[in-house]
Amino acid sequence: MATSEVTEKEKSHHRHHRSTASREGKDKENEKLLQLSASDVSAGTPTTTPDLSVRQRTPKPEPADDDQITPCATPPPAPATEPKRSLEVVLRMSAEEEVELLDRVRVPEGSTLGVGLPATVFAPFATLSQFARELSVQLRMPEVVFIGPRGHGKSALLEAVLGKVIYDEGVCTKRPVQLHITHNAECKDPRCTIKRDHVLPGFDSDTRVNLVELPAQLTARNKEVATPIVVHYEHDSVVNMTLIDTPGIPREGPSPALKELLSQIVSSRDRIIVVVRSCVPAAPTTGDSFLAELLRCADPSLSRTVVVNTYLLHHLQDFLTSTALNEQLGRAVASPRTFFVSLLPDSLRTSTKADFAGCLLQAHYRDLALLEQLRYDKKYESHMGLPRFVSWLYGRVTAQYSCGAPAVLSALRRRRCDAAERLRSADRLLAALADDAAGAAYLRGVGARYVTDFLKVIEALLEGTCETVVGETLDEEKSVCGVGGQWVDATSTPISYDAESWGVPGWGNALCGGPQFRRLLDDFVAVAAHLTPARPVPQDALVTAAGLPRLHGLPNLHRAACDVATYQARELLQPLIDRAAVRAVHVLGRLCGVAERIVARRASTDADMDDARHYPFFVHHVNEIYRQAVAAYAQNCVYKCMDEFLDPRTSYWEFVANQPVSPEEDAQSLVQRVFSVIRGRVCENVVVKFYNALLVPLQSDLWRRLLHGVSGLSDAAVSDLFELARTRAQLTDLRGQLQAKIDEHDAKEEALNSVATEFTHPATAKGKKVNEAGQ
Repeated sequence: MATSEVTEKEKSHHRHHRSTASREGKDKENEKLLQLSASDVSAGTPTTTPDLSVRQRTPKPEPADDDQITPCATPPPAPATEPKRSLEVVLRMSAEEEVELLDRVRVPEGSTLGVGLPATVFAPFATLSQFARELSVQLRMPEVVFIGPRGHGKSALLEAVLGKVIYDEGVCTKRPVQLHITHNAECKDPRCTIKRDHVLPGFDSDTRVNLVELPAQLTARNKEVATPIVVHYEHDSVVNMTLIDTPGIPREGPSPALKELLSQIVSSRDRIIVVVRSCVPAAPTTGDSFLAELLRCADPSLSRTVVVNTYLLHHLQDFLTSTALNEQLGRAVASPRTFFVSLLPDSLRTSTKADFAGCLLQAHYRDLALLEQLRYDKKYESHMGLPRFVSWLYGRVTAQYSCGAPAVLSALRRRRCDAAERLRSADRLLAALADDAAGAAYLRGVGARYVTDFLKVIEALLEGTCETVVGETLDEEKSVCGVGGQWVDATSTPISYDAESWGVPGWGNALCGGPQFRRLLDDFVAVAAHLTPARPVPQDALVTAAGLPRLHGLPNLHRAACDVATYQARELLQPLIDRAAVRAVHVLGRLCGVAERIVARRASTDADMDDARHYPFFVHHVNEIYRQAVAAYAQNCVYKCMDEFLDPRTSYWEFVANQPVSPEEDAQSLVQRVFSVIRGRVCENVVVKFYNALLVPLQSDLWRRLLHGVSGLSDAAVSDLFELARTRAQLTDLRGQLQAKIDEHDAKEEALNSVATEFTHPATAKGKKVNEAGQ
């Protein structure tokens, strides 16, 4: 017995010496990976510490020469004099032993694993989510990414966080899996829906499965593609979050495709990165270097990264004394965001689906018992065990949702303030409309303000503005105007032409207001410029137009040509002027609807009852005055344009004065030349008169017409247009609705404050309720 004690002391002395020498050569890059931070969490310790020593029961066999060692970021490499073991060898050795150890663990009565959140959290979370939807506040869903070397327990850790088994035994993750966890109060049992997969054949529709069927479905879709498998998981005992499982990083380093995939997944700055690594000592690999570089690029400050070291049970077999263990923990736990856990082996994990959380709890207390036997320093207690990590993770989740509670409360208070402002406006308007005469005067002022805003928008549209609601192309404009908007010739035959080839500017643009009016005149000029008499002038018409013979025959020929050309110009251009006026009425008339929408868009609120937009009869009255004014201006414009068709004698003197005439010139060519002169003059002057007689009055005389049309209304007409009696009744009802809404917002604010407290501090809220019940 004494010999055995001496032998154990010598082993401890040599092991401590080798551990100190190895610590000096520890890899700097892996050391940086552990420089993390996190908040303290708590978990219970067992009341008894049964003898669970593994080293005294299980010797370490030497592995084969070709066994490789899995990388480890936490402990230093194993001593050179002690045989190294690969992770696969360690797991193969201890799977049966682990089952035996679990059966020997005594779990304190009333202990829970702590996977998930307290039951008192889910009802407040549902209320908070409902308020967020009602108030159109987007609560950012937390996302957690599990990343690390292949075979180190990423998928098993995800299952432990969820508390359910979702993978088949021995499955290696080949493509990302996005598990969207959603709170659904109606789902007492988990409901899983695998979204359709466009990458693989046969999975082109959503598939709803239960937890028993889910592992087989995931295995069937587990192919080496970058597109993730999307699973929606609904339950009444969860909060909304997303867990993302990623393919493992090989020892020899990832492929280019895997590098790009992992870099894309961890690049989102809102995602929590969980680095999963084994505790088993190993030499650095190419995969470790890539992982360190990936974290350095994605999270340089490591503010959203946490390291979880798995297979704690197997690592504890390497320690015989508390000194060696505490020295190792002191080097590894340089930051609060480093955890050590033990997960279940595949054989035990898949065979205990019904009591999966219970077996995890046994594994946790087994590890604590071993740590107690090794007399570890209690300052590292917050880093030990799965409950510590899960509590930290769910603490981050609840903290993120708690940060959204003030935004929901702020939105609720804004709505309450809006309702209070509308209530004050309704009271003010009710007081103003209490008397008929005073009410008519007040409403007349409301109408004048609306007309002023309306005219300002009309003027802006004519001058050009980007605030247009919707415009029209040239073809749409003609289509809306119908037959009356088509260009026709002297025989009322529609003129077909290509606006682009004829040089009409902006023919394909959707224009409105002044630019559309200008395009109409350009279209008129382009069509008129291509008009020519369809047939030559008959000789009889020329002789008749020449009249009585003069001493010199040449002037009679000039008069005949001017007479015929004037007739032809009137015959061809007058239909164009009439159609241009019709289209101008449409182009300018549609501005009242556009202006009405712009005025509504500029208004501060849609519920202000002293806004004339809420009185349709008055708005229709203003629009009718505007349309009548446009029609009158267009009619006056056409009348003025007819003055451009001068009598033949005036055309004759104009032509003789400005055009040289040869005695030998043919009569037909003379007529064509005179027609061209008259057409050019008419087109130029028609454009000017459309501006002066139609567009200019809209910017000057229209103000007088509309303001007089409102201010000149009698009290009875104002009462009819604004529906005074009906407005009073509506305001009374509105006042009651607004007061009820304010009371509802006050109640919601009180409930939201209580919900936020219950969600953020469930223990405090529970104690408060107990005290209130006791009182």
